[in-house]
Amino acid sequence: MVHPLHGLSQAIHQDHLSPPCKFFLYSTIVPHSIDTLGEVWEVRLYATVGGELELWVSTIGMNELPAEGNVLAEAIKGGMLHVVLKGKQGLQKETKLELQFLRAEEQPITIRLEPEEDESGGTELLEAAFSLLNWKPTGGGSSDKAELRSLRNQIAKKDAEISELQTKVISLKSTVLRAATEENKKKALVSPKKPVGASTLQPNAKRRKAVADEFAGSDSD
Repeated sequence: MVHPLHGLSQAIHQDHLSPPCKFFLYSTIVPHSIDTLGEVWEVRLYATVGGELELWVSTIGMNELPAEGNVLAEAIKGGMLHVVLKGKQGLQKETKLELQFLRAEEQPITIRLEPEEDESGGTELLEAAFSLLNWKPTGGGSSDKAELRSLRNQIAKKDAEISELQTKVISLKSTVLRAATEENKKKALVSPKKPVGASTLQPNAKRRKAVADEFAGSDSD
């Protein structure tokens, strides 16, 4: 019997990123690199970065699946997927990724993917493309469409919250910088304290006092 996660593919559009990104997912069941360990679930994500096709991979043992195979498969088929970039520089070749499998009213299931060189020469990508072309969606009812809208709204809300937090962080940094600048200005305006015992007279006043003392001495003579 074919495993529900074998031979699945899906396009993922990340329009909220700047610039927008498109990923191509391919899910398959492959033999473990060690024969005695059986099979593993392999998730491959392809994307174009700087005009080059890049690959990210996650390999998970069959006894370590984060959820039932059917649950994960339905999320892939329904396009209930969201890619999170683990970095602040946008999508780069070395960027680590997280793939979220979205579920209505539940926390998303998350797996991590690492950048990897594509040693298949694009063969697996072609297989994934053909499987996507041949896949025919089962007619979804209005409840499925409502669920999809709900999930998209959840994603949009989460993205808005992230954007709001980033704005607050920038505002706080600006406030701290302004406060530090004002403090430095105040310190610069404060006159340095004179040493203990130092004369409080200004230079001109000192000279006048010295002359007056000299004349006073002459009068006494």
